[in-house]
Amino acid sequence: MKKNNTIIMLFSLVFFFIMLSGCSNQFINEVDYQTFITTLESKEFTGFIYVNEEFEEEQGQMDAIKKAFENQKQELLYHNNVEATEEEKEQKRLDAPRGDIPFPRDEILYLQNGKEVGELDIRDNIIENEKMKELENFIDRYGE
Repeated sequence: MKKNNTIIMLFSLVFFFIMLSGCSNQFINEVDYQTFITTLESKEFTGFIYVNEEFEEEQGQMDAIKKAFENQKQELLYHNNVEATEEEKEQKRLDAPRGDIPFPRDEILYLQNGKEVGELDIRDNIIENEKMKELENFIDRYGE
C-alpha cells in the first residue's frame, strides 16, 4: 500500500510539472520565419506580432515582453531572428522592405485582418517600470 501511494505521489508530481511547463508560454506563439511570414501574407491575421532582432536571452528584454503578454492573457505571434538560421535572416532582409505586408521592425504591432492598427516602439529598455506599463496598456488597448 505504501508503495502504491509513493507511485501515485510521484506520478502526481510529474504531471504537475508537465502542466506547469506547458502553461508557462501559452500566450507566446514562437514560430519559424516561414510560418511568421505566411501568417502575415494571409491578410486575415488579427493579433500582436513581433520579430526579435537584437535582444539576447540574458538581457531579460524578451522575458519582460513574454511576461507582459502572459499577465494580460493575450497572445503574441513571435519570431526570434536572433536565433534564426542564416537562410531565415536573409529571407527576412528581403521581405522587410516589401511594403505589401505590415512588418515589425523595432516595435510590437497589432494587426486587424492583416492591417496594422497599432504599434509600440520597444527599442528602449522594456524592463523599466514605465515602459512595462506602457506595453501592458498597449496590450490592454488592442487585446480582445
